[in-house]
Amino acid sequence: MGNQRNPSSLHSRRRIVGIVGMAAVLIAAAALSPVLSWHFGYLGLVLGLVAALIGVGAVGAPTALRPGRVDGSVDVLRRLRGWHVVDAVEIDGVLIDHVVVAPAAVLAVVSASEPDLAATGLAAQKVRRLVRTVAADDVAVVPIAWVSPTDGTAKLARAHRVVSGVHVVDGTDPVAWLHVFRDVRFEPGQRLELCVALEARAAEHRTLAVTERVVLLPPPEPAGA
Repeated sequence: MGNQRNPSSLHSRRRIVGIVGMAAVLIAAAALSPVLSWHFGYLGLVLGLVAALIGVGAVGAPTALRPGRVDGSVDVLRRLRGWHVVDAVEIDGVLIDHVVVAPAAVLAVVSASEPDLAATGLAAQKVRRLVRTVAADDVAVVPIAWVSPTDGTAKLARAHRVVSGVHVVDGTDPVAWLHVFRDVRFEPGQRLELCVALEARAAEHRTLAVTERVVLLPPPEPAGA
């Protein structure tokens, strides 16, 4: 992801814009006060709500993820608006743990207690082949080695680093690296087609798994045996 932004600078800019917006509302209120009646404080309440909305919109509404540790499960991404997680996608005989359609890219996720760069790279290669059949070639597919220790504690010195083209991320601290994949970079129509194609692959895998379990069940014993 070549054009990465510093999250701290983004927060600072949003905070400044929010303060400027609220100041503009207060100035407008002061200008209108000699003209409009303030009976019952209704106008003040409305202006206060408008100022709050401007501030929240500029600074950023609270997200589903708060700074701090989580349990390390990919389920944390399901709470994010604009992120779609598909589990157990099989492509060309390779089972990918999770494929995530994020705002900025498609993430091929291999989850383990230790990063497996080879398996993650292969997963991304398979996902990339599927993506090219339903979306433009410029849709990025990013290999993600999702490290989620079984004891729930972080084992990574850095929450996010790139090793041989694979993004190794700490699943217990997603807030530290999610901003890399947050900016919207492809159209909603493409996103929908990708989600449908991925869900179809996952459904095929589930159906095949159920069929195999049924076939492997031992035959019922004859009555009276």
